[in-house]
This record gives sequence, structure tokens and C-alpha cells, in this order.
Amino acid sequence: MKELELYGEISHVWTSWKTAIKLVAGGKVKVGPLLSHFYPLEKWEEAFDLAATSPDALRVAINPRV
Repeated sequence: MKELELYGEISHVWTSWKTAIKLVAGGKVKVGPLLSHFYPLEKWEEAFDLAATSPDALRVAINPRV
């Protein structure tokens, strides 16, 4: 039997997410230029596949309201 040790790390603090959401919602940070592809929710599988396999996908956004 082999023993395995697995280490993980999350490189963010939850309060940073809260601050980021507030800045984007207030229009102080424009995320549009950071996104390379946009998909409606019903095409989520296509969006995930593109994000996982395409070197051209900078950031893929899924919008449930489209």
C-alpha cells in the first residue's frame, strides 16, 4: 500500500471577493476587457469546454440573464 499526502491551497481571502464584487457592481472596475468569451447559461457545457481546452480563451463568462 502506498501512502499519499495531498496539499491544497486557496489563494484568496473571502473579504477580497466581497470588495471585488462591490467595486464591479459600482462600476469602478470594468471587467469587460478581461473577458474573451461570453455564453448564455444554456450553453454552459460549451463554455466550460472552451475554457478548459482553448489557448485563446482568456476568461469565459456565463451570463444567466441572456
